Amino acid sequence: MRHPLKHCTLSASALATVLLAGCNVGPKYTKPNVPAPPAFRGADDAAVSSDAQNSLGDQQWAQVFQDPELQALIRKALANNYDVRIAARRITEQQAQVQITRAQQFPTVSVGGLGLGADIPALSSTISNPLAEGSFSLSASWNPDFWGYYRKQTESARDTLLAQTWAQRAVRLTLVEDVATDYLQLRALDNQLAIAKQTLMVRQQSVDLNNTLYKGGAAPLSDVRQAEELLYTASSQIPQLEEQIQQEENALHLLLGENPGPITRAGAHAITPPPQDVPAVATPRAPPGYRRG
Repeated sequence: MRHPLKHCTLSASALATVLLAGCNVGPKYTKPNVPAPPAFRGADDAAVSSDAQNSLGDQQWAQVFQDPELQALIRKALANNYDVRIAARRITEQQAQVQITRAQQFPTVSVGGLGLGADIPALSSTISNPLAEGSFSLSASWNPDFWGYYRKQTESARDTLLAQTWAQRAVRLTLVEDVATDYLQLRALDNQLAIAKQTLMVRQQSVDLNNTLYKGGAAPLSDVRQAEELLYTASSQIPQLEEQIQQEENALHLLLGENPGPITRAGAHAITPPPQDVPAVATPRAPPGYRRG
């Protein structure tokens, strides 16, 4: 003979087990174990350690770019660039979102009140008699996080904050790179323009010399025409270089968060050459104070 009550009890237990398993939001995240070699091979098959203390990725941009004018431009760009400001605002917003999400794990207390007041003067004196009426309410609620739903949400919000932090670092790194590239290109164009102007002077002197020789009968007319052609070619390069210089200056001003315009340069001083031996970039680490869960 079958026992319906026992059968129903077993069915209810199985259903409760399924529901409990379904309420589980997932296991706690664990960082995967990725094997990495202790050293990386260089071009000469020599071991290049990845834990170098003088890694280029650990150095500040002021140590890499030692030109005073370039350092001033980078500082201004980091302070005024709109992309950097937006990245900083996003980090601030995400920090507030982490606090809001984490607050769901704690009890909620609500306080309310209502008050009404009036001044009624006395019949035999000028002293007013206050009349007040009001109510006060206090309530509290708490949803126990049995299944870890709120904890997982908090962990996800902190991961998003970490992503925003690295995004801000990427924006700053890209900005420094763009400012340095445009500045070095601008200085290269300055040197090309100076060379073009010197070439124009030399070509003009060549035209004058060939004209003198032609008038004296010591040179044919073809030499004069060839010298004039070289003069025209040299003169046509100057407007092109000046246009490229203006474009680079406008691009630098946009990176600085300013309106397009000329870039003031102190003079033709020597630019510090880039390092020849670039060390390996170390593995990025999480920001200080970051924790999961």
